[in-house]
Parts: sequence; C-alpha cells; structure tokens
Amino acid sequence: SLIKSSVEFAFSSYFFQIVNFGMTLILVRLLAPEYFGLFALLMALKEFLYAIFGFSTPMYFILSDGKQADFNLSLGLSILSASGLAVAGAVIFFCLQSADKSEMALPFLFLCLIQGASNIAAIFLAPIERETEYFKLSLIRNGAATFSLVACITIAFISPSFWALIFRELFLALILLFAGFKFCKLEISLQ
Repeated sequence: SLIKSSVEFAFSSYFFQIVNFGMTLILVRLLAPEYFGLFALLMALKEFLYAIFGFSTPMYFILSDGKQADFNLSLGLSILSASGLAVAGAVIFFCLQSADKSEMALPFLFLCLIQGASNIAAIFLAPIERETEYFKLSLIRNGAATFSLVACITIAFISPSFWALIFRELFLALILLFAGFKFCKLEISLQ
C-alpha cells in the first residue's frame, strides 16, 4: 500500500541520513575547509547550468501512463540534457583555463559530466518510483549515497584532497546508473 511504502521510505531515509551525517563529520575532519569552499563554488556553478539544461526530469515518466514510449522520450530528453551540460561544461572549462583558473577547470568539467550521468540514472530509477516502490528506491538512493561517502572518506584518508569530493559524486552517479540498469524493467530504445 502507498501508506506502508511511504512509512518504510521515511524510516529508511532517516536511518541513512543519520549515518551519512556521522560520516560527513569524519570527512570534515579529514579535509581542509578550502576544499569544501571550492567544491561548493563549483557545485553552485554546475547547478546554475543544470537549471538551464536540466529540463529532462523523471517526473514526466512518473506522471505518464508508464509506457515504453514515455520511457523512451524521458531517456532521450535526459541524454539531450546531459549533452547540453557536457558542452556547457566544456565551454566553461576552456574559459577557466584561459582565465588562469585551471585548478577549477577540470573538476568543473567532471561535475557537469557526472550530473549528466545522474540525470540518466534518475530516468532508469523513475519506473520504481512510478510503481510506488519507495522502500526499494530509498535503499537504492540512500545506500548509494552512503557507499559513495564511505569511498570518499577512504580516498580522503589515503590522500586528503579536493578530488575526494569529486570522486564521491562520481561513485554516486555510477552506483545509481548501475542500479537503474539492474532494476529498470523497461528496455533501452531510442528510436
């Protein structure tokens, strides 16, 4: 039932949020404040681009009839959105390189590419949400966030750097993509 799924989703989300909060405190101790500042700046710039190019949300599929054609359209829009983010990220990459801000250029490009992969993963997870399998969705999304945070802490422990935060975003996107491919019952078809 919808109520049971919603309650399971809420409790599993709370559990993961508490665990992730504790692990974030560990990460804060491992990394210098300037890493978080630079990361926040790049994420804000990426979010601005996402507001422009992020027109493909899984909501279209979730609110649709849930047919293969709806999924195909959502996936196509998501790929188009990811391509727009990649091109915009590349343009800004070259602008940052020429403005002597090369330490920001490559991480920003990576964040744009990773956001595109996350968009596509969201489309593959949309059928789970449409079927109101909220507990499964919570385990996938929150589990991926927790696992990527563990990987980030491990990288930061071995070699404290800004890149640990970028790799966390990458691990999260890859885990969500893998889970989306594994659990999506619809076919990949972009005719």
